[in-house]
Amino acid sequence: MGDVGSLLSYIEDNHLDLAAIDKLGGIISDPVLIVGAGSGLLVEQLQKSGHKVDGVDQSPQMVKYAELRRGLKLIEADGRNLPFASKMYNTAIIATGVVDFLGDDGQIGLIVNEARRVTQDSGKVLVAFVGAHPGPKDSLDASA
Repeated sequence: MGDVGSLLSYIEDNHLDLAAIDKLGGIISDPVLIVGAGSGLLVEQLQKSGHKVDGVDQSPQMVKYAELRRGLKLIEADGRNLPFASKMYNTAIIATGVVDFLGDDGQIGLIVNEARRVTQDSGKVLVAFVGAHPGPKDSLDASA
């Protein structure tokens, strides 16, 4: 994987806060699907916590990297067209980076609706976002 693998390893090892997953433990129920699993960080963390987890990523490089780095078997799939029957999961997590940088609401809707389709009616769909944009409070102009 060369430079990309090194960069991803550095980011995962130094900048991703896995404490959030621990805090969500009470609302995550099996089976769990991670959409946009990347190199498998969340899949691995949830498995270590005892959860039954599947991960998908549309990048063949990420699927390969997850296997090389973590020994995980992710599924290569597009979040807009998941290869699963309806209502297979109790929890679906759309990982950071999947919808945060999409400027197309229609594409975001397709991903969220697919996650809803594969999640049981009583299940939960969680969507993660990078904290890259200021919140409403932070963006208010104090001089106005």
